[in-house]
Amino acid sequence: MIAAFDIGSTRLRYAVGKSDGTLKTEVYSEDTDAEGLSNQIGQKVKELEKEIGNRIETVAVASTGLIDRKNKIIKRFDTRDGGYIEDIPPGDDIGDRRLFLENDTNAGALGEYFFGSEENDEHMIRVTIGTGIGAGIIEGGSLLEGLERNAGEIGHIIVDREGELSQEGIEGSWEAYCSGRGIPEFANSLYPSLDVSDAEEVFEKAENGKEEAEKALGKVHELNAKALGTVTNLFAPETIVIAGSVAAENPEVIDNIEERIGKYCYVNAPE
Repeated sequence: MIAAFDIGSTRLRYAVGKSDGTLKTEVYSEDTDAEGLSNQIGQKVKELEKEIGNRIETVAVASTGLIDRKNKIIKRFDTRDGGYIEDIPPGDDIGDRRLFLENDTNAGALGEYFFGSEENDEHMIRVTIGTGIGAGIIEGGSLLEGLERNAGEIGHIIVDREGELSQEGIEGSWEAYCSGRGIPEFANSLYPSLDVSDAEEVFEKAENGKEEAEKALGKVHELNAKALGTVTNLFAPETIVIAGSVAAENPEVIDNIEERIGKYCYVNAPE
């Protein structure tokens, strides 16, 4: 049995499953305790063992941020407020159980490849548009890893070369404008009277006919298409799978990408 953890900046999800993808519990979710992450994981492992009535021998952790798989630490964990915590050892409180650690977007791409709706698509990119933006890239049926397995940080593609908004110190990056953290800041920079505190509020105001919110989201949709057009020209995927809370909770995000991406693609636009 494997205790699997998906750790995002905002939410932590966890369950028990088998290596064939079969889940033995429901998928639980709670707020991520960034400062006490190791303890949070350890406590949940104990709770899961009590539920299934068996010892868990393996803990698999997929986390946002930069991962050091060799030393089994999260080198840089991106917090919900846009800051970061360095060198988190997620296995400190799991005892002698085996620990496997992976970047969350890489894990998501592998999961999509082996078990998802586009199973065995040889040229596929799974993009997460949530609190942050990142991707796992499948090329020829294998994960594209890069140095220290950190390929896929597409959220830092520059979409506004003169832009003042930034994420992780990178000015003009896609994530600074179109992620869950970035959308409200971008909208407020365009229309200060909006005075929104989170992405959900921007979408709600647009749905209720607030013109400034509609215009702000129009720019967000265009930047999403522009960035993914760049990604398409770089990797020529057959399929782009869109995940993450911003996209999942607002279907118009994907609709607008599909509608607009073609004008930014030199190669064939993906499904």
